[in-house]
Amino acid sequence: MSRTHVAALAAALAASLVLALAAPARADDLVTVAVAELRATGLPPDQTWLGKSFADALLLRLSKQRAVRIVEREFLDQVVGELKLQGSAMVDEQSAVRAGRLLGAKVFVFGSIARLGDDLVVRARMVSVERGEVLSMVEATGSPSQVLAIQKDVASQVSSALMLQAALADGEGGLEMGEVTLAAFGDLDRLRVQAKALPFYGLSPARRRNTAEYQNALAQADRLLAQYPKLAPAHYYKALFSLQLEDFERADAESQAYVQLAPDDADGHLLRANLLDARGDANAAVAALKAAAAKFGDDARVFYMLGRVQAKLGDKSAAIASYLAAIERGPAINEAETNLATLLGGASGVSAVGALAAARPDLAPVARAARAFFAGEKVFLEDAQSAVRAAPRLYLAHDVLALAARAKGDNARAESELRVALALRPAAPEVHRDLGVLLLDTRRCAEGGEHVDLYLKNATAVDDFGPLRSRMASCHG
Repeated sequence: MSRTHVAALAAALAASLVLALAAPARADDLVTVAVAELRATGLPPDQTWLGKSFADALLLRLSKQRAVRIVEREFLDQVVGELKLQGSAMVDEQSAVRAGRLLGAKVFVFGSIARLGDDLVVRARMVSVERGEVLSMVEATGSPSQVLAIQKDVASQVSSALMLQAALADGEGGLEMGEVTLAAFGDLDRLRVQAKALPFYGLSPARRRNTAEYQNALAQADRLLAQYPKLAPAHYYKALFSLQLEDFERADAESQAYVQLAPDDADGHLLRANLLDARGDANAAVAALKAAAAKFGDDARVFYMLGRVQAKLGDKSAAIASYLAAIERGPAINEAETNLATLLGGASGVSAVGALAAARPDLAPVARAARAFFAGEKVFLEDAQSAVRAAPRLYLAHDVLALAARAKGDNARAESELRVALALRPAAPEVHRDLGVLLLDTRRCAEGGEHVDLYLKNATAVDDFGPLRSRMASCHG
């Protein structure tokens, strides 16, 4: 693949933009990015899956950037559907701004993948949701056998255009950058999709029923490794499905091979910690996860798994601290919030917060804000401000601060905090509810109604359906 045009374009884009995003500490240093499925143009029917695959690969790579929050694909697809955009084919600058605002995104990425002669051509366009204009366009071209390299080029260009840290060296994430056939890439993509159905932590409760499926996945990984012995993702999937089959020796060998090939990718370290716990050595899993936390300090998955093992060992205070750390980071993990809400609920939650405050005084206001968020309790403005200062990237702290500001009659401050919360956690139903209610109360009925609808369709339990519908009707009436 020719690199000259790609390198020149990336350099020009980087020089033309001013989104300087260093490793953030504050919430307003983060950029929330939505990536739509790429439109497949002129591809054979058996290759149209490449549009979704490329978008997922871009999301995965962007999620490794410290300055990025990504909008979960399922939630993005739902919002695109709500706005009656028939997939990415109907996404343009105007609709990207509308969808992005509803999602809390600052940047919306969409584009296409097409065949040009014997080559694949991938184009992506980045739109600033706040300014309503195209930030840049990127393009990468190459033969189908260089599909991994094309993915890397697109991700590198997008990262450069957004002035993000260029952490995309060859082999990053365990991808061998040599040539692979399109059929082999398709096998890798099918393994990736199949792996997404597995639980993030632990063994699948349905693993006995899915034995044949997992064995087929192993056979597929073996075929890939026969062609490409150093294709790290194939080692990863072989280890992952071996773990689900409780073949711990093979999982151990393959996960070690993956870590050796991709030492700077968190997935291998998480897999090895999961293996230790599955073998019954929870203390060793905690030690491995603490080491991973030191190396991958911005990865929510490390802290979520650490919280799970700590809770399993009965250390509730440590588990609460770990879950809070997970929620403050990306990618978003729904189970972290569910588990935290359980630990903080009821009378036992009060004692758990007290124990955490004694062990970690710095986290006391954060834990109190989290309990208020999940239990619907009121919190003093000063306490909410302390929680935000202690955990500036914790979306629920901003939501609680917004409610405290509303109680004081400061709607402008409340809206500002809710939009920060939305950018940090675009799929949080409670944030959409609270922002929607505020917008309805200030007579911005259309946008307020959209946020309330998202809450009603995504909340686990809704006990205010009637009042919210009446509020919407009153605003429009």
